[in-house]
Amino acid sequence: MLEEKILDGYDDITKGLISYAIFDTTCTTVIAMVIKSVPTATIENNPDLKINIFPNPAVTHFTLKENSKFTHLELFDLQGRKQLTVLLREGDNRVDVAHLQAGAYLCRLAGHRVNAAYNLMIKQ
Repeated sequence: MLEEKILDGYDDITKGLISYAIFDTTCTTVIAMVIKSVPTATIENNPDLKINIFPNPAVTHFTLKENSKFTHLELFDLQGRKQLTVLLREGDNRVDVAHLQAGAYLCRLAGHRVNAAYNLMIKQ
């Protein structure tokens, strides 16, 4: 019964991530996860800005192509924990993700008056 389940979650709209775990009645076992994230980039003050990240899914690395707007990139797992922070330079940026576990991540890009969120998959 749904009434017997306890809901616990993490909600950080600034990262574009909402994640909830549904536990059993003993509160020790997760029986379901509800995960929502920003499906595409959300850009402030510049709706024409394009984000080109490839490959997606990534295995050992991905590339942010022709960056001119963003100063740093952060990767968050689906529980909202920051897994990686990278300072970006202008032009192409190759980001190493070989040390991360396979799964879905939220890629947050930030710059001066420009923010974006992008879904990224990592596979082994």
